Amino acid sequence: MQQLVYVVDDDQGMLDSTLWLLESVGLKGVPFTSGRAFLEACDPAANACVLLDVRMPGMGGLNVQEEMRVRGIDLPIIFVSGHADVPIVVRFQGRRGGFHREALQRATAARQRAAGAGAP
Repeated sequence: MQQLVYVVDDDQGMLDSTLWLLESVGLKGVPFTSGRAFLEACDPAANACVLLDVRMPGMGGLNVQEEMRVRGIDLPIIFVSGHADVPIVVRFQGRRGGFHREALQRATAARQRAAGAGAP
């Protein structure tokens, strides 16, 4: 059974780059530019994982994850985001898989530095 990586990202440039990278290591990427399109087309029984953008218009990654749960789609998810910040990281806490603690610490430190830089 072929291994698939469902790639869900509204940024066409990132989508194309990710597909190229996956193919360069022998994996088949299946692209989607929206969470809804992915949910309608994905095969829950596939030998697959999901590379899922957190922030997308309409249905963001966390909403897609929730809908996957409701539909009984139990594929592993790797979240990606070009806009990760502390509130997003906090929303990951308590979810299956969670968020890497070191990434949370770096995000918190960066936010504190940014807040300090704006102080008089």
